[in-house]
Amino acid sequence: MARRRKTADAASRSDGAAWEKLTWDDLDDWTGSRTVSRGKSYQRQGRVNQLAISDAGVLLAWVDGSHAYATRVEFTTSSRKRSDRIVSQCSCPVRHACKHAVAVILEYLKAIEDSADVPAVTDADPRWEVSMEGGFESGHIDDDDDSLNDGRDDSPGAQDARPAKDPSARTDGRSQNMLREARTEMRSLTAQDAWWDSWKRKGHIPDYSRLEQRLRTLLDRGFGNEVVELGKELLQRGIAQIERSDDEGMTSDEIGRCMQVVRKALLKSDLSDEEKLIYAIDVLLADDYGICDDFHSVLQRRWKEATWSAVADRLGKRLDKLPKVSKSDDEWPRTYKRDLLSGRVIDALDHAGRSDEATRLCTDEARAAGSYTRAVRRLLEDKQLELAEELAQEGLRATSPMLAGVIHDLQDLLSAIAVEHRDWKLTASVAADRFFEGPSVDGYRRLLKAAEKARCKQSVRKGAQAFLETGLRPDRGESKTTSPWPLPPAPQGPEDPRRFHRANRRVGPHFDVLIDLAIDDDRPRNALKWFNRQQTAREPSSGRWLADRARRDARVAEAVESSHPRRAVVIYEQVADAIASEANTKTYREAGHYLTKIKQLLQQAGRQREWPAILGKFREKHGRKRRFMEELDVIEGLAIPKVARRLLLRK
Repeated sequence: MARRRKTADAASRSDGAAWEKLTWDDLDDWTGSRTVSRGKSYQRQGRVNQLAISDAGVLLAWVDGSHAYATRVEFTTSSRKRSDRIVSQCSCPVRHACKHAVAVILEYLKAIEDSADVPAVTDADPRWEVSMEGGFESGHIDDDDDSLNDGRDDSPGAQDARPAKDPSARTDGRSQNMLREARTEMRSLTAQDAWWDSWKRKGHIPDYSRLEQRLRTLLDRGFGNEVVELGKELLQRGIAQIERSDDEGMTSDEIGRCMQVVRKALLKSDLSDEEKLIYAIDVLLADDYGICDDFHSVLQRRWKEATWSAVADRLGKRLDKLPKVSKSDDEWPRTYKRDLLSGRVIDALDHAGRSDEATRLCTDEARAAGSYTRAVRRLLEDKQLELAEELAQEGLRATSPMLAGVIHDLQDLLSAIAVEHRDWKLTASVAADRFFEGPSVDGYRRLLKAAEKARCKQSVRKGAQAFLETGLRPDRGESKTTSPWPLPPAPQGPEDPRRFHRANRRVGPHFDVLIDLAIDDDRPRNALKWFNRQQTAREPSSGRWLADRARRDARVAEAVESSHPRRAVVIYEQVADAIASEANTKTYREAGHYLTKIKQLLQQAGRQREWPAILGKFREKHGRKRRFMEELDVIEGLAIPKVARRLLLRK
């Protein structure tokens, strides 16, 4: 209690006037916009309870999270900058400048706005001590805290060197009970269905933090082997839970933190080095959701070549039992499984110093499971160019027409082989084929660079430009340019996968690429020319598609700010309106960013008188969007308590 009084005596006697001057920017500077946003949500949801204020102006309240957190906030005289004068303490894991403190501040400002009485707090209030000391174990994680640093170093290998506990600890009855409780809780958690509605910001996410803490405690008490066994079941059940959940990956993050503890337990366990490697490889093979990524650090440790050799032999026997399949569309799941396992065998052979065997296995697997790209890439690295080219051509003929990505990879590898042979026309033909399939600025630059080496840059440039303006491919004779197309066809298999899409292929100008090229070449007038033509040719759109299109238009406004400021203002206004029309609170700050751009451009041009009319137009059209109105208040620099009551923090 003495420590609490000392802090209170050092604080200024704060009244409502000091808090009324606080702006959203002050809060953002103090704790960050993300934390402020979450604090606003907590305040709106009514999570702040029993708000009280001390004689020294210190705010004290309970804030509901996963637990009821005791939170105190005060306004000191320690700095002239308001954001530096806010001081908070909370019993949550974050402790300082957290969302709970933001919620308390906003609740107090709401009370000022409503002229509501805030009761006085007594010296005997238990929240003084709870907020200063922390009411919950540091290992606990709140349901949606941004900062989860509880003082532990969870980097790969950071705690692997801790000495093992005394074996006598294994007879501890309390630890045995904890082991049983951990298994029971793990089964209960993985049996739950996780879901999350991002629009309503509600759902059910199983809280694995207590299981994580139990696993850590068991590891500290020498139960590493048992934690490793629990990890097997957790992974199996956890994957099944993730597959039936719709929760934006939140549950996989929870399980992943538990698997980090299992990784540490694995390295401290009584398993042999060979078994540790096999365990790590098995969990990585089973994991399609990234929950076991921490186990890559196990493979990156220094293990003896003999250990890796034994691992390679064991995995090789598994591979021999799998059926050999060709890489076709209906057999993809089996092929994928074989690819993963063979990749681990190849990696183990390399670590064991058996690289020649690894190369042979790569070549064998190309024909056994269609893993041509891996084999050709390895042969190319080993400078076995003839075999690499032969296998790449074979892969083009053998790969399913529907697997366009694999065909592209093989074409790129043939292009790399052509570079070794200094066959620049073949390299340029692949670059051209890729550009015509998916035109982009980078693809255009790569094509011209390759064409320059092939000594046909000018004719290729004309053909590529004509393609961008018409959508007709010169390499197929679809467009008539001033000179014939100088490059041979790109290497293809007997079945060209693009024939399936040619009937639906878009034919017409590629305005986005033309605009980007003009911007990239610092030609704002050309950018506006193509933008105007694009606007004329566009079909009507609405909703998310309109907003996405507007975001692309913003790059034009940014490019012409200096040369055509009036046009930039018009484009920015259209962009802001389209984004605000999404009615998505997450994008309101983005719309506000473009309105701020308009305000700045008008000020620079001496046209400040136009700003109120533009802002008024947005307030009139989007006035029912309370949070967007708050964003407009921020742009105008209004203090928080002066915002109109209908727009304030909560209904």
